[in-house]
Amino acid sequence: MGKYHHADICYSGTSGFRMSWPYVAGFFDGEGCIFMNHISGRLTGHYKVTITQSERPVLQGVAAFLAQNGIDSRIYGRQKMTGQRRQLINLIIQRKENVVKFLRFVIPYLWVKRVQAQDALRIMSMWEGLRSNPEFRREHSRKMVESRKVSTSWLASVEHKRERTSNRLMTIASLRASGMSYKEIAKTIGSTEESIYHLTSRHKERFSGFLLGVKKNEEVV
Repeated sequence: MGKYHHADICYSGTSGFRMSWPYVAGFFDGEGCIFMNHISGRLTGHYKVTITQSERPVLQGVAAFLAQNGIDSRIYGRQKMTGQRRQLINLIIQRKENVVKFLRFVIPYLWVKRVQAQDALRIMSMWEGLRSNPEFRREHSRKMVESRKVSTSWLASVEHKRERTSNRLMTIASLRASGMSYKEIAKTIGSTEESIYHLTSRHKERFSGFLLGVKKNEEVV
């Protein structure tokens, strides 16, 4: 089997129904969702695909079909809400290679989500080069607001948190460039050495850029 060769029909359930890519694509078009993961408001460039259904056997059939085509997925039961007659079940595809493979298989048969799926593939392929570009992040966030995938208040909170983090990193970089240790910096700004180390490690590229900028300014002065 080649990298993206697949079985068009390769699953038979107890009812005798045979699963196919057109069926899975139609199911995903109507009951599925694709969205970019974010951690604490930071876009990650990694997408997740979900399909929601109340009938577990149907999703088990889809999962078996995907597995035979080299795509890993997981099935989770969602907590039953008050007044909800049936528990909803989620089939989730998370890892990048699995999401890419799934989207490439279903795109030829999609109607509703075709453009969104194509955009997801493009963004995943370009993300490594774009994630450090502030202009790209702002434009992507603006489109998410316009498409009503996120609210303006959420976007404002993300921008505020990013600005606050940048200010904290800049302060740490300035103190570090002056010769202070992380322990001394922690006492100065009212934090802990562990918190500072975690922050600078998590935002290593941004912190290194600030530190380099501070040192260059000192050399000019």
